[in-house]
Amino acid sequence: KTDDLDEKIVTQTRYYYYLEDAMTHDGVITPHAVSNYYDGTVSILNGVTHIYKFTKTSDTFASEEEYIARTKNYVCQEDGTQNFVVATYQDYVNEKTLYEEISAGPVNFDDLNSGHLYCYKYDDKYISLQGATVENRNTKKLKVTDQAFDFNGTILNDVELCLDLLNEKLIKQNKQTLTLDEYKHVFKFPIRQYYQDAGLDFNIESYESMADSFIAKYQPASLTCGLYSCVIPTLKFLKEKNIKLIILSASEMNNLNYQVNHYGIGHYFDAILGINNIYADSKTGIGINYIEKNNINKKECIFVGDTLHDFEIANEMGIEPILVTCGHQAFDVLRSSGAAIINDIGDLRSWFL
Repeated sequence: KTDDLDEKIVTQTRYYYYLEDAMTHDGVITPHAVSNYYDGTVSILNGVTHIYKFTKTSDTFASEEEYIARTKNYVCQEDGTQNFVVATYQDYVNEKTLYEEISAGPVNFDDLNSGHLYCYKYDDKYISLQGATVENRNTKKLKVTDQAFDFNGTILNDVELCLDLLNEKLIKQNKQTLTLDEYKHVFKFPIRQYYQDAGLDFNIESYESMADSFIAKYQPASLTCGLYSCVIPTLKFLKEKNIKLIILSASEMNNLNYQVNHYGIGHYFDAILGINNIYADSKTGIGINYIEKNNINKKECIFVGDTLHDFEIANEMGIEPILVTCGHQAFDVLRSSGAAIINDIGDLRSWFL
């Protein structure tokens, strides 16, 4: 139980904590998170329903037919990765290590040992839980005094609005429109590159013209798309813990202030930081200046965002990044960063120390 977390985190050398409860996100029941606490960091794995426990096997197979018939529960490690996929007969011939599944579901973490492999499953692949062995590492609590949030896609639920506005431009240029999944795989910073990757042609309309027309439609429409349902309860929760909250956004400052005031959340934040133009330039320098000016302890500050750019910004600022999957980039895109990943900022309440 979450109430027991503090005691467990200081008594285990490396502890994997599995919450069996289901969480509701926008009406959809999704599994809760698996959290891995060690060395003062937190990794949260999204979309986990079971943890699979494997052990090495010494079985032998006389033919490919026999192998196929008997190895439905076997996996093999890909070279140089933490991914585990169903092994082929050729993998067996090449003497790659095979692991046999011996159980699936919630694991008794007090019994973890280095003789087994623990994975979760994503897109039919078994993903190792950081190697999933008990190691002698000193666990630390994650102490946070300051927390920064990206705004668009992290606090403001504007993903479908941005997709609609992109598709309007693509239709206008007689280009193929994108699905939500395609959008979340093509979106990136800088925005100029994202527009090009989406198929827009700057020879037909300049980037500057597109940015101007986007903001002209986006800004009024953003006042109706709403915040994520978890936002206000989470902000209240964090303020009750006396954590200083900051918005750090690539939105133009006046537009950002108007949105924040419209949704009535300005009083939760100690600072609201945006940029001085509408072209979504980098907010890194603004964040670094704020940290230095306010003497913020970087070890006690985290930045929550929804893109790889937010991950990069957090690293440049020297603070801990956490990424949400509800925003403008897909889970598998965010996963490449190695950062902690949560469904939305509401998940912070389930593990925040």
